[in-house]
Amino acid sequence: APLLSVLEEVEKTTRNLFFHFTITGNRELELRTPDVRDAVKDYIHIATRYSPDHIIWRFDPICITDKLPFDVYEDRFIQIAELLRGHARECIISFAHPYGKALRNIAKYTDHSFIDPEQRRKKAFADHLAGIAKHYGIRLSACCSDYLLSDSVHKAACIDGRKLSLLFGTALDTRTAASRRECGCTKSIDIGAYDTCGHGCGYCYANTDQEKAMRASAKQEMERPSLGTDPRMTAHNPENNNR
Repeated sequence: APLLSVLEEVEKTTRNLFFHFTITGNRELELRTPDVRDAVKDYIHIATRYSPDHIIWRFDPICITDKLPFDVYEDRFIQIAELLRGHARECIISFAHPYGKALRNIAKYTDHSFIDPEQRRKKAFADHLAGIAKHYGIRLSACCSDYLLSDSVHKAACIDGRKLSLLFGTALDTRTAASRRECGCTKSIDIGAYDTCGHGCGYCYANTDQEKAMRASAKQEMERPSLGTDPRMTAHNPENNNR
């Protein structure tokens, strides 16, 4: 991951760092993401440099298609969990939402047809993954998907002020400020922006045009306080920008 090469520079400002690291193995849809084993190597590097509590494995979104059924995701989840054994303590999941832009991107950039299973089927699969995760010492949480919650699937807070306060040894604001429905996050500032990621994920709601996003990604200025050309355009609410 490009970030690893600049960690020492970032640490000159602060060592209070916390990471979300997505590894799904779905390069059919995530066109320019690293190979699973390369991604796992980087994940373990971060977990070792800081601690396993400083990084969360994200296995999301689970995007069911005509070519990626549930059993493929199960196999990949097991493969990655095995590789991360001892280095991952929490995994966050969610299912891809059929935002208008996401459906158009899947149709335009992939040869997959999106399938949106019934909630009961997704909930059963989440419970199944939770059992697998437990075997590897991993707690499973669900992001903005309260229908998935159970005794074994917990509510995720991607930005968790209480957890970060304990991790960093400092009192942070722990007030909840949801960025969208069923979000459990603490109040925070999002520096993301639309049309700036060059990974080329077919299900992405934040890119209207992948070529435009790749050009923007190549022109990022390290000194800017946010991504994109307009710092006011933060990607904080996909539900308000899904057409």
